[in-house]
This record gives sequence, structure tokens and C-alpha cells, in this order.
Amino acid sequence: MSETESSTGLDFYIMFGNASKHAISSVVAQTINPTVPLENYIQTFQQLETAERENYTILSETQREVSGIQAYEFVTTYLSGLDTRKMKTVMFAREGFWYGIVCGTMKVEYYNQFEPVFENIIQSFRLI
Repeated sequence: MSETESSTGLDFYIMFGNASKHAISSVVAQTINPTVPLENYIQTFQQLETAERENYTILSETQREVSGIQAYEFVTTYLSGLDTRKMKTVMFAREGFWYGIVCGTMKVEYYNQFEPVFENIIQSFRLI
């Protein structure tokens, strides 16, 4: 097992979508080794996505804050069946866990319509 792999797998996972089934969001949390930089986990995550998703492309990567915590955001596309999906993923670490907020659309053409909703979801996230 590499230093970026968790011995427990995902510790928390919740997914929700809208009634039209055009958009989905999920929040995940996983136990990590706090001595390993978050960048290592992000790199591992992106390598897994590249291996598992057809035509996985990173469109942008930026640093930002979520609930006052330094975070990394990347926007990606990948092919699923005949449709290209577009996703925004925000990852950050705190107190021995990494957290991921993933928001996306089933078809790339819906993304701009839902992006403000995704941003509201991300901005409303709080660790208490």
C-alpha cells in the first residue's frame, strides 16, 4: 500500500442529484496520513481518474478556499457512453481527512446552467 492509500477506504460518501438527472454532486471524506502533503493525494486521485475514465481531460486547476481552508479545484471532462461529462472537484485536508466535493453534469452542455448551483454547494460546505 502506498503512503497515499488509506487502509480504511472511503469513510464518508453522499451523492445527490436534481430531478431532471442532468446534474449530480457528492461529498466524500477519507482518512489520510497527515504527514503526506495533500498534493500527493490529488495527484493519486487524478491518476486514478485518468486510468478509469475515457478521454479524461483536466481543463483547469486552481487554488481556492473552502470554509477558510486552503483547497484545490480542478475542472475536468470525460467520456461516458456517448456523452461527455463535465465535473468540478474541490479537495482539501483537515485533521487527518481529505475531503472532496464533486459537482458535475451528465452532459457537458448542461454545465454552465448548473455551475452557479455547484458554487453555492461548495461555498456552503462547513466543517464543524
